[in-house]
Amino acid sequence: MKNSSPSPIIIFLLCFIASPLSSDEPIPWSTFQFDPQHTGYYPSPLSPPLELKWTFEASYVLTMSSASVGNGMLYLGDPGDRRLVALSVDSGKVIWEQQLTANVWTTALADTLVFAGTSWGGIDLPTFFCLDARTGEIKWDTLFNTVEFSPVPVDTIVYVSDLHGYIYAINFQGEIKWQYKLLDLCIPPAIYNGKVYIGGDDSTMIALDALTGDSIWAFKAKAGIETPPTVAHGIVCFATFGWRDTLYALDAETGELIWKMSKEQIAFSSASPAVYDTFLYIPTDRKFDVDTHELYCVSIFTGSVSWVKEFSGRGMLFSSPLITSNGLVWIGKTDTSESRLCVLDAETGEEIYTYYQPGATGYAWPIVYGDMMFVGFGNTLYALQGTQGVEEETDQRPETKDIRLFQNKPNPFSQKTVISYELPIAGKASLQIYDVTGRLVKTIFEGEKQPGVYNFIWRGKDEQGKVVRSGVYFYHLKTRKVCKTKKVVFVR
Repeated sequence: MKNSSPSPIIIFLLCFIASPLSSDEPIPWSTFQFDPQHTGYYPSPLSPPLELKWTFEASYVLTMSSASVGNGMLYLGDPGDRRLVALSVDSGKVIWEQQLTANVWTTALADTLVFAGTSWGGIDLPTFFCLDARTGEIKWDTLFNTVEFSPVPVDTIVYVSDLHGYIYAINFQGEIKWQYKLLDLCIPPAIYNGKVYIGGDDSTMIALDALTGDSIWAFKAKAGIETPPTVAHGIVCFATFGWRDTLYALDAETGELIWKMSKEQIAFSSASPAVYDTFLYIPTDRKFDVDTHELYCVSIFTGSVSWVKEFSGRGMLFSSPLITSNGLVWIGKTDTSESRLCVLDAETGEEIYTYYQPGATGYAWPIVYGDMMFVGFGNTLYALQGTQGVEEETDQRPETKDIRLFQNKPNPFSQKTVISYELPIAGKASLQIYDVTGRLVKTIFEGEKQPGVYNFIWRGKDEQGKVVRSGVYFYHLKTRKVCKTKKVVFVR
């Protein structure tokens, strides 16, 4: 009988490959709005105040929506210098840099690979690159039109769109598996439950089969689609622009309209909404000629408004919101004299903290990695450190002080592993598995639990019952006040 257990050599090699991702490694921020669904939800807590740790000067205005971070490094395109840089998260020092063919606009991270997109620089010059995330060595490249929007890696496929309206599915070896042509400009795709959702200037949101590229459904809107779709709870949300601005919510399986909101209700921004629990967080239009901008919190199921936060002063909400697991909304705002990073309570909209950067204008798009917040104000990248976990006084409460998440056993594993945690009192809890791109792989448990120690078995399968690929995963325990994460290694 063939032995199904992995050999010691395989285990050693996999652990060596994954070694930068220690058990304390934060969950990587891999693509636009964190995950393939573009939810903007980071499944780990972060709390103010923020302390400036270091800065990095680029040659061009930074758009942090297309940066990625993992392996202890921040991957950032510096368009003016046509280079991709990897910065140390701890110090901001350049670990490696790679000159590419034209302006470097975007990145995405998939474990030990980093993808980068550039402007079109000539008929023989590539615009899409796959590099070794640790060394910057180019592994392969290919020629599309300008790749300005963030690629989306899922499993062993990266989905990338260009400015001529094409979307491509490419495996990690550089082979194009399929391509699909829209009428014109493509926005970043969202991937959810085996489907790719993408729209563009032709006013149509389409759903494609993620494996074949075959069209599943198409929804015709009343204007061009400029916001990348956000997908959660089986609902696709996106906004159109022009004189017929509308926010749409569609059934992700069928494309049927669930609800919509017109510009008379919300003046939409080209930034995507974020998702926390069952709510969407929607920034308003970016215009300098008004004195007030708003962030709306609405039900993702009905579109009903829960609260509205007004931001006074000329300027723009220059980012999609980011939401951390401790229920805080982070959003950038900029005007002619300063930029700021605002932190709101997700339930009430109350502004509880603001980080100011006088004299800095331009994009202010935050991304997060563990206890670090990265935001670009003008040409400068600011690395800000907050605190993880609950506040000191909260730690003394009985519902938080004794919650424990144990290391899974065995680890690495090939067939099944046991994940255990302990709750001191009754309450809601969830235990979920994420891959290194931040994509939700499996919900092990979600619901009410009584006090005690709980053991769950994971057999290396996703929500559809399919065996996942070998690699590093994170299991994440969330209760009402505490979020904890540990690493697990699966070997097929």
